[in-house]
Amino acid sequence: MILIWSTITASLLLLFVAARVGSRVSGQHGGPINPSAKAAQSQTRLRIATLNIQYGRGQDQCLDLPRTASAINNCDFVALQEVAGAKRYNQPNQAAALGETLDMQWLYAPTKTRWFRPFAGNAVLTSVPIRRWFWRPLVHVRGRGFRNMVVCELMLAGKKITVINTHLHTKMGREEQMQQVFREFAKYRRAILLGDFNTPPQDPLLQDLIRKSAGHDPFIDVPGSARSNNRVDWIILKGVTATEVAVREPGASDHPVLRVTVTLQSN
Repeated sequence: MILIWSTITASLLLLFVAARVGSRVSGQHGGPINPSAKAAQSQTRLRIATLNIQYGRGQDQCLDLPRTASAINNCDFVALQEVAGAKRYNQPNQAAALGETLDMQWLYAPTKTRWFRPFAGNAVLTSVPIRRWFWRPLVHVRGRGFRNMVVCELMLAGKKITVINTHLHTKMGREEQMQQVFREFAKYRRAILLGDFNTPPQDPLLQDLIRKSAGHDPFIDVPGSARSNNRVDWIILKGVTATEVAVREPGASDHPVLRVTVTLQSN
């Protein structure tokens, strides 16, 4: 009897530790999101933004999702990083909460679970139809800092555009992860790769991958944090042209908001 209770106790302890530490989330895929939105066949521009929302906390470290929402409004598609899952079973994740505030559809792509539910990850918000989507875990070296990329297929003036949202590791495996997302980016004729790369502009591997993928950095001539040597947030374009670019300096997060309006690239 003592042996049985010892075995049960040990099993429960292991289960508790596993639940608290969390586990990696495998990839998923799906069909249309927001299919009832106005068809993008005649839409000639897309307003895109990216923001690492720091789990809804601003530079003052105060949790304020309405402030986060105000920083990313008036966009057609928003890529988000560091998005928290529901803290309780009766609460929405932060992507759902922001989507409700902004009247946008959402897709949450958790990278890990904790206490048997999604804990943190990336997300997208959209007011235009997503035809299909998938997310895929990135190369993982060690530790619990899991990462992924979210790939969405949109339409612009009747042409397919692929948008890839990612958040690379700060150190371990970052270069391998960067190569992985650029391999995905290279597959498409018209694509937008964006997110928190945790990589500054002077990084030789990043510049080499941008060049080899025929990508373009639309913020290269924009002053401010998007031009800073400490910059780690990126929007890389291929097969589309930026007609407007803007940077909203950190405040709603410890990262700036990068915005770009794109049209099809003239041949």
